Amino acid sequence: MRRALALSRFLLAVACCAAFAAVPSIAQSRIALVIGNEDYPAQVGALNKPHEDAEKVAAALERIGFRLSGDGVVKDATREETWDAIERFQVELNAAGEDAIAFFYYSGHGGSHESGGRRTNYLLPAKTTITTARQLPRRGVSLTDLISALGDTSAASIFVVSDACRDTLPLTSNRGGAQPDRGFVPVSARNRMLVAYATADGSTAPDDGVFADALARLLPEQVSADRLFTLVGREVASRRTGGRYPVVSDRLGRDVFLAGVSEARAGPQLDPDAEYWLRITGGPNQFTSCDDYRDYLEAFPDGKFAVRANRLLYTAPCVSLPANASAEVREAETRAIDANRRRALIDNGVLAPRQGISSPSMPEDPAEQGTSKPVPVDKIEFQIAPQPGYPSRALREEIEGTCLVRFNVDVLGQPYDIQADCSEDLFMQPAVRAIDRAKLVPKVIDGQAVERENVSYRIVFQL
Repeated sequence: MRRALALSRFLLAVACCAAFAAVPSIAQSRIALVIGNEDYPAQVGALNKPHEDAEKVAAALERIGFRLSGDGVVKDATREETWDAIERFQVELNAAGEDAIAFFYYSGHGGSHESGGRRTNYLLPAKTTITTARQLPRRGVSLTDLISALGDTSAASIFVVSDACRDTLPLTSNRGGAQPDRGFVPVSARNRMLVAYATADGSTAPDDGVFADALARLLPEQVSADRLFTLVGREVASRRTGGRYPVVSDRLGRDVFLAGVSEARAGPQLDPDAEYWLRITGGPNQFTSCDDYRDYLEAFPDGKFAVRANRLLYTAPCVSLPANASAEVREAETRAIDANRRRALIDNGVLAPRQGISSPSMPEDPAEQGTSKPVPVDKIEFQIAPQPGYPSRALREEIEGTCLVRFNVDVLGQPYDIQADCSEDLFMQPAVRAIDRAKLVPKVIDGQAVERENVSYRIVFQL
């Protein structure tokens, strides 16, 4: 019943707001809380960039019409001062009305703590000694509690951006030994909210200011918020060793243009079906649960994405085995689930691919790496262009080849039902993955985005 009510509210919201989803948001009340912590005890490790990062992001937000909460950028806040600032931010958002846009940005140390099988993320207050993960619940600021506090306000759209998880933090794990608890774990954003990290799932980042630089530079762009954070992630991945993409969880439920947008650039209006699918799947780093797919099918049993949702529900890990399943079946299912998890971790930059997939350890010189050149067959335009990796085995054995990739494109510009016909089998996986992670400009007929079928795209692998 609760899920049905939630779906009804979503559909009602889409119906009521459809005429306004792409209207310039520059006229809305826009308030930002920006915090930069770098004054940490020696046992924790001082940082050099958070004040500069916070000032840079705050200035960019002010340039696009945001007002800073309180007296401006909050620097070196203790746990009590942080919650004071958050509570003041809540009051300001509620007073601003239901069309307000909230933007929270934090730069500083962060870590995670596991208890009862659940891992929770924490921001580390300034001037506070925290050296073990067990101290985080008592001395840190829970990111989950912060998200809940902002989600309880009346703001129409909420952004929570954590530029944390510095690799200099000497935080000891719950289990002792190495330091795996410095990275954040993914969280699901609440409705009306986008949550973004400066790092990939479970990883750390140097105190280099790269994420803040990219965010501040791109904030004035007149693009939707999901596109904005895709561009930020791409730049961060390109400037850091390993090329890992920061995690983004997007449940805004509509297009939000932080820098405003003209109606001519707002793009086609999505119907409720596509709006809902976009809400649960988001961008390339969105984490979608099995229940999300079930909710979609409950709302749109014959929807445009019903076939894909059903297919995903009938693959691991959404399929549960019967209690009397044999040991051989359970072993096969475990292997399938592990393979899916590994593929997700690779796609999010947490694990390095195995032999046969583009390897980050290969030489950086394109002449040594080989090149993979996409050659369009159909007339198509990409928002996120395919970036196929060159298989390491093909590099070693000096193998070249081509792939003709055929696929369909949904109303959001996302390719699906991807098939590749390659001159060499070892090129098939990188070709399919490149198209799967790409995004096209939707085809528009009479102001409405429509699906495209049997699109062809040629990829040339050449040394």
